[in-house]
Amino acid sequence: MPKVINIHISSTSQSKRHFSEDPYQDNLKKDLILQQAFGQPYNNFDFYKEIFKDNEILFLDTSEQTKKRFLVTKDVFEIFQTCHDLSKVYGHYCSYFNNFKRYSTINKIFAFVVDIDNINSADLFLVVHYRLDKIIKPTFIVNSGLGIHLIYQLTEPFSLFYRYREAVNRIKISLEDQLKPTKKNYYKIDHHSLAQAFRMPGFLNKVGRPVNCWKIGPKVDIYTLAKVFGVELEKDMSLKEKRYKKGNKNKDVSYIPNAHPKLYDWALGHLYSSRPGWRYTSMLATVVCGWKARIPKEQIRKDLTLFVQRYNQIWPEIPIHPSEIEKALRAYGRKESTICSKRQLAEWFNTEIKGQKRNGRKREEHLQIARAIRNAKITTSTKLKVKQYLETYKGYSISEISRISGLSRKTIYKYGRELGML
Repeated sequence: MPKVINIHISSTSQSKRHFSEDPYQDNLKKDLILQQAFGQPYNNFDFYKEIFKDNEILFLDTSEQTKKRFLVTKDVFEIFQTCHDLSKVYGHYCSYFNNFKRYSTINKIFAFVVDIDNINSADLFLVVHYRLDKIIKPTFIVNSGLGIHLIYQLTEPFSLFYRYREAVNRIKISLEDQLKPTKKNYYKIDHHSLAQAFRMPGFLNKVGRPVNCWKIGPKVDIYTLAKVFGVELEKDMSLKEKRYKKGNKNKDVSYIPNAHPKLYDWALGHLYSSRPGWRYTSMLATVVCGWKARIPKEQIRKDLTLFVQRYNQIWPEIPIHPSEIEKALRAYGRKESTICSKRQLAEWFNTEIKGQKRNGRKREEHLQIARAIRNAKITTSTKLKVKQYLETYKGYSISEISRISGLSRKTIYKYGRELGML
């Protein structure tokens, strides 16, 4: 039996897709497209032997609703016998020190994975026949269900030492950027951590069909990839060394959410208009906007629960599990949520947030003018108040007018003299 490591974690994020027909039939079409282009599917057990060789494979079993667990084994067949629901088992293309799953504890990388999500059969046909030849060819292509995975198997497992992390991440991002979708495509590239778990060949996908894979190219050398993408793998400096060199030391900075409550109303509107491809990220963005606008956590939980109930009525084929609500709510109260950028929120909502027009001015120039206008409005408003109080309470002392109006004596003297009323 495989070793079992009991860890309580949240389930993986929901897949994203633009639905043009029944997901089951569309997944079948994608298998046929790949079969016509690359022949019969590759043997699943040979897939694991080729990528992982004699190394242990780390699987994530989410069959049980209350408890998630990691299964570590060298024999994939044992996983099929151990897990009750094969549609909720995921695998890692890397190993970890002491089998402790964290990005910081990655030991070796066996392959890079480019996750193309929300891709239908029409887009897959275009990618296979017109775009794959223009990029670095992956070793395997996996029909994971609602998307596909491009697997770049490394010639040798690469030890991810701390000094290599930044360079390896840049290589991974460069591989993902090769197939950026156009405006006519519905698919999207999901940017994951190297520690992300994926659906693996031989198991079931969300629509109930087996996950198949095809071998379409050779293995890739990580040093060759670094050279192609202009990344200096050997000489690359770690983030820690860069910060030390520049003298940038971490400072204790307090981040306070101060957005207008209408931001949360705007987020709810986008949440209910979100398509199946962006359901979880839209929930996450809504939580971030709620935290920015200082909305109570319980209120956000109620709003998300109502959204999930409505969504599951409209899309019963791929429902949202209630655990996704708690997963999204983890972002509430975090520093990263407070400083989350407008660009990131737009990406999560799959929308465009237009910035303010600056008439060709830089941000500093624009803010300088905007603040001057704001201060002028405040000054005019205060001056009018002083004038009204001086006219209404003629004969009163400055101290008495100050107590009545709430304005300071200094302010009343300043504007009263400018108006010629004192």
